[in-house]
Amino acid sequence: SVAAESASLTITGTITPPSCNVNFTSNGVIDYGPIDASALSKNAFKQFKSANVNISIDCATKANVAIKFSDNRASSLLAGLMTAIATDLTDNDGYGLGLSSDGKKIGGYFITVNQDFTADTKAVQTLKTADNGSTWQHAGVGAATPGKLLTWGSAVPNTPTTITAFNKIEGTVTVNPGFNKSSELSVTAPIKLDGSSSVQLVYL
Repeated sequence: SVAAESASLTITGTITPPSCNVNFTSNGVIDYGPIDASALSKNAFKQFKSANVNISIDCATKANVAIKFSDNRASSLLAGLMTAIATDLTDNDGYGLGLSSDGKKIGGYFITVNQDFTADTKAVQTLKTADNGSTWQHAGVGAATPGKLLTWGSAVPNTPTTITAFNKIEGTVTVNPGFNKSSELSVTAPIKLDGSSSVQLVYL
């Protein structure tokens, strides 16, 4: 017998996550302007005034999305500062404020995620995870620890945590800085704050 002609069928394509964008107001810049050296303490770490910034996530279609902060100045975080300005925090929760011109650590800050978030205009609660997203718990007003995932879900505390798919989520985060002892810094010359952190979207 003679073999019949054959043809192959190839299936291609790419399944992609929904397109989402994250943005801060004022391009994510918090400018404290001139800070008088008297705002620092000579022999103790000193907390400084906090600042709020709005954050929004916009998705082309409804999506389950988490965020993860990272510290671009991690090596400049001052050891012990977080516990000094917020007793329930550790160094793992902090972000660095950069180095002075002579290489001294200026201080650091922590970021809190506030309870004013809405998903498509409906109130939601911030959720945290201790196992990289396998399970979620209500976060309340807590620190956004570098490298840890946060997302949003049920607005009723102490109820089963159901992650919410959304087109748009909005709310505020608070930056809470603290400074090194003035005795450790050369305050006779200007010291420029140089904090820098990034937020990454993670599709769930």
